[in-house]
Amino acid sequence: MIGRPVALLLGLLTLALALLPLPVGAAGKKKPAETVAPPPPAPVEPKVFFKTTYRAIVEAGDYEELKTRVPDGMTVMKSEDGHSGYLLKTVPVTSEEQLIGLMGATSTAGLTDGQRGLVAAYRFSCSPAVGQYTPYFPYPAATFTIELNDTTGFDDETRFPAVQNDFWPRNGRMVWTLDGKPSAAEFTICMSPVATRGFGVDTAPQMYSIMIHELAHSLDLTAAEEGAYGKDGTHYFNERIGERAAFQEGFADYAQFALEPSLVDRYRRDLDRVKLEGENGYTTLSATDTALPAADLLRVEGVVALTLFRMSRTIPGGGRKILAAFKASNATDNTFPRFLKTYAGQNPDAVASVAAALDAETHGRLTAGELRSLLGSSPALEEYLAGRAAPADEAPGAVFAPVALPPTPVAPPQDGVTQSTTAIRQPVRLAPEDTSPFADGE
Repeated sequence: MIGRPVALLLGLLTLALALLPLPVGAAGKKKPAETVAPPPPAPVEPKVFFKTTYRAIVEAGDYEELKTRVPDGMTVMKSEDGHSGYLLKTVPVTSEEQLIGLMGATSTAGLTDGQRGLVAAYRFSCSPAVGQYTPYFPYPAATFTIELNDTTGFDDETRFPAVQNDFWPRNGRMVWTLDGKPSAAEFTICMSPVATRGFGVDTAPQMYSIMIHELAHSLDLTAAEEGAYGKDGTHYFNERIGERAAFQEGFADYAQFALEPSLVDRYRRDLDRVKLEGENGYTTLSATDTALPAADLLRVEGVVALTLFRMSRTIPGGGRKILAAFKASNATDNTFPRFLKTYAGQNPDAVASVAAALDAETHGRLTAGELRSLLGSSPALEEYLAGRAAPADEAPGAVFAPVALPPTPVAPPQDGVTQSTTAIRQPVRLAPEDTSPFADGE
């Protein structure tokens, strides 16, 4: 028999248990407590730092001799020819006015075409568009040094044959790793007028565009194949080069077109013929010549660039979608076919439009099988292929009607244009909702 104190205690315990909330579910059955997953961490935006340096050639001569007498405020640079060198006046740039003053003028009107080009490059490096590249840098931190090389007075190739190669625009990088992963990168972008000699009033817009191209290379992990550029080590917009190199250069060209769409028509004219480099130099073939395999057109940077540009202008959200696929496929072994497969996987509703863009820029020469290999087999692609004017496998490139591109805005000149003054254009203005430097054409 239970004593009264014990019975009272048991009664109170029973009452307390009865008052506890019953778990949702079958009566009398306990449901495991649900755990709420913590929200995913916010993406960390890479830390990016820029600095600009003005470098003017003061003297050219024998490198070893120049090393013996380097004045304060100057540096000596060795030529790639192995024996020549340059004394360079090197000054950090803090403003456009200071840069113009360093070149001996008070306004752009007093500068040479090449010097106006350096101002154009500097303007882009300071523009808001540069900050919008930041989310796409593939490194946690990056430092950029923009070298504005003034070659004025050393443009004569007969007297200074190494200057063009030594100061050709380029983007060099050094990457640091931590635990086997890239942790930081340092980029040096070399800019000079040597690539635009003879362009006259078009020098500055061209150098502005080149600056965009070189900065876009910083986003790209793609590593060009050994010997990708052929025996001469150079590449042309309409040259068949290595598959990875074609994507690397084509993506950077596309970046130029996205911000400077007025360049498209000028560059497109070069693609009627394709340059092929062999042991004895170059030969050219029509882009429609069957002696040139259709798939080889995808190894031409111009075809890559113009296909991407067409996609950006004809597909809603095109620019942002291109960047999303680029970021997802970004790797040292990236190629245009690999990018296209990633893009098609992310945007199945746009596959037909991508196929149309490829047809437009390859003269409809890719077979149905080649398009399936690039974009995957899907009802949307099969519907597109059924609408081709002729069976693509039997008669590639028969007849097709490429979609016309919408009109592209041209940025107005910032400086007045005269016979002796170069217009330095500002980038195409972005709509407020755009978060990417690759503006969409919607």
